[in-house]
Amino acid sequence: MKKLLSGILLVFLFTNTSLICANAEEASENVLSVSGNYMVVSVADEAYVSIGVKTNNADYKLCQQENKNKMNDITQAIKALGIEEKYIKTTEYNSVPIYEYVKTEEYTGIYYNGTYYNKRVLKEYQITHMIRVKLTDVSLVGKLIDITVEKGINELNNVEFSLSDSKQQELYLEALAGASKAAKDKAEVLSKAFDIKTLKIKSITTDNYNYVPYNNYSYKAQGGVYATAPAADSETGNYTSITSGEIQISATVNIVYTY
Repeated sequence: MKKLLSGILLVFLFTNTSLICANAEEASENVLSVSGNYMVVSVADEAYVSIGVKTNNADYKLCQQENKNKMNDITQAIKALGIEEKYIKTTEYNSVPIYEYVKTEEYTGIYYNGTYYNKRVLKEYQITHMIRVKLTDVSLVGKLIDITVEKGINELNNVEFSLSDSKQQELYLEALAGASKAAKDKAEVLSKAFDIKTLKIKSITTDNYNYVPYNNYSYKAQGGVYATAPAADSETGNYTSITSGEIQISATVNIVYTY
């Protein structure tokens, strides 16, 4: 029994001594932390165009029929550009009644234009159908907008230029390589400046890469008129020029060294 207890005590003392030595060694380590950043600039290889048709009519059935006919023509025009149906997605379809207020001689409790002597009268219905079109050829953006405006588009919410998943991955790896080199270069400069003979990597971490698609909200179609560009000349092929600008992807690498 005494031998067993002595053995357990020896194991306990040995384990604790090892831990103390390890902690003391770790505490004596010097640490050098560096980070590197790198940005890659590219042009978009994808675009998303949000467009739609808004129709008004006192007859709900006629309102819906007009909206349907226009959207069918628009969809066919989009497909004629070589855009597959899977890239055309409905994002909104709704109808709302539109009322007007008529002044009466009796108090109604309906407030409008400074009085409560009003009654609400149905004026017409409004139907909105919005779609989002994905383009894998960004040079078609202006042509798509011009042609669909000719077919009846009167709602143009925005144009978004972006990068495909494969392009994002390719550029992120490029940015990551640049950020890694930047971090290592910093460590090399600092080790020379402070006469550090040997650096040993303790940990490497990366931040989530930063990527923001380019949105252009300035192209608005109102009342069937393309507000910021002249109508396209389909006979000469002179379509509105819409460019994507630059898209940036950046990466950060953090390295902790011991010495």
